[in-house]
Amino acid sequence: MRVLIVDDHLSFTEVVRAMLEPEQEIEVVGAVPEGAHVLILTGSDAPEDLERARDAGAEAYLTKEQIASDLVPTLLALCRRS
Repeated sequence: MRVLIVDDHLSFTEVVRAMLEPEQEIEVVGAVPEGAHVLILTGSDAPEDLERARDAGAEAYLTKEQIASDLVPTLLALCRRS
């Protein structure tokens, strides 16, 4: 699992990173100090996966088949929401 830590308190971010990094199944890919847009890129088009992504806070969800036509427009739309 790849994890991006988002929090406005640097010390909390460092604690969370320290807790996660020893776990072999978890890769901390980075940390940002404030809210980040979440776009899920996946090979699954199962409705239950879309629902889980939305429940987890994803703002957009694209399957790998949609990337060629929809990736750039979707990212630009997310940036405009800021």
